[in-house]
Amino acid sequence: MAWYFKMVNNELKSRLREKTKDINNLETSNREGIYLFLSFDLANATEYKIRNYKWHDTFNKFYNHITKEIIDENSPIKNAKIWKFIGDEVLFYLKITDKVELFKTLPYVYKIVKNIENKLGKESHYYDKLYIKTTIWIADILDEQDLSKEEFSTEKATNIIFSPPFENTNVLLNKPDFLGFEIDLGFRISKFSHHSVIAIGAKLAYLLYKNRQDLKDKYKLDYQTGEIYKNLKIVDYASLKGIWRNHKYPIIWYSENWDIDSMFLYDEHFNNEFIENLKDKIINKSLEGIDKLEKIFRDINQIDDVDKIIEKISTTKPERNIEIQLDKVSEVHVALICFNNDKTKILGALRKENKKRFPNMWEFGCGQISLNETFEDTAKRTYKEDFGIDINILNENIPIATYSFEDSLNQKVPGLILIGYQIDKKNIEQKKYKEVKWLSLEDINSINTISINQYVDNFKENALKAFEIIKN
Repeated sequence: MAWYFKMVNNELKSRLREKTKDINNLETSNREGIYLFLSFDLANATEYKIRNYKWHDTFNKFYNHITKEIIDENSPIKNAKIWKFIGDEVLFYLKITDKVELFKTLPYVYKIVKNIENKLGKESHYYDKLYIKTTIWIADILDEQDLSKEEFSTEKATNIIFSPPFENTNVLLNKPDFLGFEIDLGFRISKFSHHSVIAIGAKLAYLLYKNRQDLKDKYKLDYQTGEIYKNLKIVDYASLKGIWRNHKYPIIWYSENWDIDSMFLYDEHFNNEFIENLKDKIINKSLEGIDKLEKIFRDINQIDDVDKIIEKISTTKPERNIEIQLDKVSEVHVALICFNNDKTKILGALRKENKKRFPNMWEFGCGQISLNETFEDTAKRTYKEDFGIDINILNENIPIATYSFEDSLNQKVPGLILIGYQIDKKNIEQKKYKEVKWLSLEDINSINTISINQYVDNFKENALKAFEIIKN
């Protein structure tokens, strides 16, 4: 069977290269620059999942809300792009071309996070309320492709942007990724974030503080001049692995309300040592201001870094938005043959009569891949949205077959078929299908020439192939 899998993979990669040629050939030069990173992580997520069997609906709303607000046309960071999803966390990145974006970002993000928490709170009980922990930081990024040039030394390559190789069969497009100690820094300080505040990288905080007067004089944004100093506070110092060597890193929070009762639950300090140590400083208003950062950066010999960041932002040209015609964007489908928890039956789903494609026919369950998804991501998302279950992928993510069909414009739409299994034993939700049911091997074998027209092409053959693989 190994030769067959190799043939399937080669055929699939060939189709994807052809379909996504216009996207992969987009200009990737000039990726060097100052990048803003934003992390939004759902707090209390584990407890919420235990108590709410429809938790996935709420989580999908969270992802949709946060993405919609970030790219809203009135957002100062509307050009931000999704970087990745990690568990209950979604991360965005943005190449900064105007420092005004930085000054406007904190109050905007603070506002939208509060709004989204309120929306999610209406669907929660007091004991399982969801919160959002937010972290924002910046990093000076070099393009991996530029490292071979003479003007770039390896000493400068502290943070890089790169594209994962397309040869990875589970990656659709060359979406960028980031590596470096300042990338790691963001994940380190996110551990100190809290649902009532935004955790801020020290370099970003000092940049805002140092340029606050310029903001007032040049950009007439008077409302921010005093707010930056008032809203940003150093709440602690911590040793962060791989960061600043033996020096303590300042943990900085942004909040527009430093009232202790507004920030924390009444009993939060009993269960959180960090909050316990912090609450008296907040009550007594003895937290250090970010003017202390000037001494900190001077002591560690990084005072000039912020000036270099501002200079780099001012010389960075806005990214050119390249419009891609919709008919040039690949539509690729991922189907999944899903076994039940004990791997004795597979799921069959009957499409409704009003479907434009394959009405009133049995299929396995299928979804359209998004530009920021792998094949595995699509399969898991589709089964969660359509059937309400969590799945794992089998067969090392190797597709057991590929297929294609023509759409209404006579364009070919390629797809692949993976196999997986239901992790738990939850009941299947019918949702968008007319009927769903588990099919045994005997049920599959009973499909004959008369009934075969009730199923999508090669339904029986692919189902039998899946049973053969699961048996071995």
